[in-house]
Amino acid sequence: MSENFKRSERTPAPREGEIMRVIEQLARGKSCREIIRHEDEKGLCRLIMEITGDDGDPVRFDFVRAGDYPEGQVSQTAIDIIYLNSFGDEVGGNCAARYINGAWVGEHN
Repeated sequence: MSENFKRSERTPAPREGEIMRVIEQLARGKSCREIIRHEDEKGLCRLIMEITGDDGDPVRFDFVRAGDYPEGQVSQTAIDIIYLNSFGDEVGGNCAARYINGAWVGEHN
């Protein structure tokens, strides 16, 4: 009867330690600062961590868990990389990893 459940309810959610390991790999040893953290009964649903990039501008790692939230629906669990300029404006970004069937899959762009 799994067809009666929403996809996000059938998909396992990654644990915080798994999420942090992926972010630490993406940060390549640079110290991360927590910018945003949201949790619910299932655990971490949003986390934004920031480092200072090689050019001195901020780089953010934005984790979001698939699900229905007051702000809207999120269709996939993923970590995006967001590049900011010195004024804090978004200037680019891409998906770094998706959580598929219980495993992180890196994106190759």
